[in-house]
Amino acid sequence: MSPRLQHMKNNERVFDIADLPFAQVPEEEKRLFAGDIKKTGSYRGYKLRNYWVSSLDLVLSPQPL
Repeated sequence: MSPRLQHMKNNERVFDIADLPFAQVPEEEKRLFAGDIKKTGSYRGYKLRNYWVSSLDLVLSPQPL
């Protein structure tokens, strides 16, 4: 196996391992432990899907005057 292919396989494995806490925990449990940075000021807890807003979205969306 080429070093490049081995490197790609290692990267895939690392991302698969890192995804386990998100993929294996039921949505109901994630909601119980959701972290709401805007409300509490704390980073702790699950960040539910679509929580983050891209800075590109902010630039492209119309801003109130």
